[in-house]
Amino acid sequence: MDRPTKEATSVPSAQEVRLHVDILRGRNYPQTEDDPCACSTYARLILYDSLLKETIGSAFESPLQEGSNTPFYNTSTEYDLPPSTEMVVLVVQVVETTRRPEPYIMFYGSCRISTVKSGKNEETVVLIHTDPVTQPEEAEAEVKQVVGDGLPCPNLSFRLHVKRRRPGEVNAEDHSDAVLSSAPVLDGSYPIIPKNSQYVWFNLASDRKWSEAFTNALVSEWRKQAMVSSAEGALPDIGESYAKVQGASRKKEPSKREIYVPTSINTVADIIVTQWNCCRSHEVLSWLRLSGEAFSRGERLCSFSREDVMNFRRKRKEQIYLLQDLAISSLLLVGESELRDTIDHLWIHFAIGVDHDPSRGTALPYEARKRMKEAGFEDADKVALHSSFLNFLVPSLAQDQCDEMVTADLNAAAREPDLANIVNKFASSHAGTLQTSVSEMKFTAALLECVGAMLDTLTEVEVSRALKMFKPCVISAHQRLKSGAKEKLRNAIASYGGQRDKFTYRPGGGIKIDHLDRLGRRKKEIHFR
Repeated sequence: MDRPTKEATSVPSAQEVRLHVDILRGRNYPQTEDDPCACSTYARLILYDSLLKETIGSAFESPLQEGSNTPFYNTSTEYDLPPSTEMVVLVVQVVETTRRPEPYIMFYGSCRISTVKSGKNEETVVLIHTDPVTQPEEAEAEVKQVVGDGLPCPNLSFRLHVKRRRPGEVNAEDHSDAVLSSAPVLDGSYPIIPKNSQYVWFNLASDRKWSEAFTNALVSEWRKQAMVSSAEGALPDIGESYAKVQGASRKKEPSKREIYVPTSINTVADIIVTQWNCCRSHEVLSWLRLSGEAFSRGERLCSFSREDVMNFRRKRKEQIYLLQDLAISSLLLVGESELRDTIDHLWIHFAIGVDHDPSRGTALPYEARKRMKEAGFEDADKVALHSSFLNFLVPSLAQDQCDEMVTADLNAAAREPDLANIVNKFASSHAGTLQTSVSEMKFTAALLECVGAMLDTLTEVEVSRALKMFKPCVISAHQRLKSGAKEKLRNAIASYGGQRDKFTYRPGGGIKIDHLDRLGRRKKEIHFR
């Protein structure tokens, strides 16, 4: 059914427009005596301009829902729209796969969507047999006829969310990472040793007094910031709360000595969750690094915005790639290398739990070399490694919180374009180089992905020193995996649904419907006496 959303009087200029579409549930799909089996369908979405002439983006197909006339598709997709777009048409095709030898389009539907103003809306699209693209007038007439009959008709429900924001403006609910359009190259634009480097990572890892002073200052300043925000309008009515507690009949005005102190901010973890609104690990590292540098320079710790954090992360992402390139190159080059020995030492400990230092010149036993050759590095290993590093930097963050943030980063990275994959660059390197397993390359890239976010320079000396100081993270990750946490992390990665952050649905999944029968009703449980 063509039902536009609420329109505004004017169109904001120079704004990025994004349309988020959630495909929810189909209803009243046909089932007759000739077709005794329920439908097996999937939904295909095609976005057109307001004139149904040009498509916007590519077609999207939901997972197949088998044997149901009321299928739960429960999938989502997003479209980036031109800034001047005021109206688009969402065309849906319901494809059936079992009733004919070849899959065929069983139903069509269309919905006009106004993108003038940001907002959410739910739509129920009436499904018909006429293609609204090739026969728009006939399709509109069929919709009116079906609706006018007043009988239950096939339909499909959607949830729409139009998002508009100015270029460069960062949405508080946008937790996406910076994406590299191409692989960075070390040139004059990247200083090897930047000026005014603060080496926050070194202070966090080795200077206990500095860490305690930084933590206390960070908590104190954000508590003051929360008090200021509360006083400007978010502060609860203290007089009313006090009157309720005391049983007074009238409000008591708080005196100047009665100051509201937000008791929820007691640790750095509280700041990460409540003030920085971090849902992914890269956000934590960026905020922590910027706060540490501001503390070292004697500046205010609340002086930078979320836009500053995102701009900082874009620069860090490029430097992380260069550090990964530097580290993996050291693994392949022939000759003495302190960085290669450090990485080999950490990889051996992570893979088989043996504290072996290659720089001493001693060789591993045969059984240890065999285990090293068979060792792999998968997503669960990466989660354990990054989670241990995050917990090392912020001990007040629980291990489960670290796992959730790292898993969110990992799942989101699988959907974000990766045009600068450092492992693919070196995977085919053979001639004139040392033999290094792909697993060790993945381990090195994963290790520098988190450690590199905190480093200042592009030198082997700093990388080697930092890796040695963060060795406890590698040991902790190995012990977690050895104790049987790998299967738990695998399940968490596979079933991650974004408890604090909604991401685009990954095709191939689906909501759990084992508790429903074929008609979509809850199954009755039989309890034996």
